[in-house]
Order: sequence, then C-alpha cells, then structure tokens
Amino acid sequence: MSEYTQIKDLWEFTRDNLDVDPDKGDIRDLIDLMSEENDLYWECDGQEYRIIHMDEIDDIAEEEIKEIVQDCYLNGVDMDKLWWIEIDWKQTADNCISADGYGHHFSSYDGSEEEWDNWYFFRI
Repeated sequence: MSEYTQIKDLWEFTRDNLDVDPDKGDIRDLIDLMSEENDLYWECDGQEYRIIHMDEIDDIAEEEIKEIVQDCYLNGVDMDKLWWIEIDWKQTADNCISADGYGHHFSSYDGSEEEWDNWYFFRI
C-alpha cells in the first residue's frame, strides 16, 4: 500500500468510524506512532483513543485482566501462600473477551471497538 493510499484510507476510517475530523498532520502522526508501537494512545478533536495491534491485543488483555482480578477480586490475597491454587490467566482473559469483546475492557468511553488494517481502536 502506498503512503498516500494508507493516509487516505486511515483518514476515511477515522472520519467515518471514529467521528473525528483529523487533518493530514494528525494522520501522519498516527501512522508514525503505529510504526513505532503496538499499544499506543492518540488524541484528535478532543477525543482520546487507545490503539492496539491485533498481534499484541490478547497478551495485553490477559495481563490487564489478571491485574484487575487480583486487585478487585482477590483483594490482596498472597497467592504464593496458596501455592496449590493455579489460575489459568489466558483462559480467564479468553472467557472475558468471548463474553463481552475487547471493547468492554479497553474502551472506557462506550465499550465499542473499531478495527482497521490489523489495529483495534478504542475510545477512552
């Protein structure tokens, strides 16, 4: 995909799906961020988005869901003392994502998710 096509496609996607009106510089900045990171934050038109590449999203979700479960449900229980209990964190994350999708976890704004070219966009 040529740079022009990529800029045009991403600009159209953000306008049509994210309801923002980025200028050419905003899109170039976003493309630069996407070439450097797989989990990033982007602000445009007073809105903030978390953008995660599909190759990383499951690992990120697993780690964050693990932290939430430990903080909210295990209430500081020292799992080292309960060595005989084993939690399958990958399956736990898969259960959460299967039930509610990625947006429920990553989009604190409205729980939605938008996908473009192997990237997930979440308004936060």
